[in-house]
Amino acid sequence: MIRVRPCNYKDLGEITDMMSAFQREESKIELFKTGRIATRNVVTGLLYGLDSLTLDVFVAEKDEELVGYTLINVKNQGYCGSLVIEEIYIKPKDRGIKIAGKLTRRVILHAISQDINQIYTEVRENNYANLRHNHKMGFLVERRERRGEQYFLVLKKDLVAEKQKAFYSPKTL
Repeated sequence: MIRVRPCNYKDLGEITDMMSAFQREESKIELFKTGRIATRNVVTGLLYGLDSLTLDVFVAEKDEELVGYTLINVKNQGYCGSLVIEEIYIKPKDRGIKIAGKLTRRVILHAISQDINQIYTEVRENNYANLRHNHKMGFLVERRERRGEQYFLVLKKDLVAEKQKAFYSPKTL
């Protein structure tokens, strides 16, 4: 059984390990380089973001083990009034069992509860698995950006229709 919940401070060690693995795979944001000092920097950055209410992290648990996380930015200057999914990571052994979908749905519910109308994410143009996932979740390509030698697609999900569905759902009547 997969359970998604907000992170708590006891999760920071495992989240840092997963962030390190994600960084090696394809991180978009450079929270750290490598080594012990870098690990301390990512924990410091994460604590600062959580304490300043700039970042939120949701974790996925399977059998009481953390198997994934999503890092969201709720105050990104480039996307005023929107929420940005900065990272989503699932441990390789736990991929393919829809954990990313559960994390993304939790982010959508969080955004709706905060009265946010759009969610953005950026994906490397050649990350086909992530692009498929985001398409299934209702994200549409808004633009293509070049950063150095790489291209990223900026994807957007409009939540106005989701809010209307939630408002008119039989559960709310």
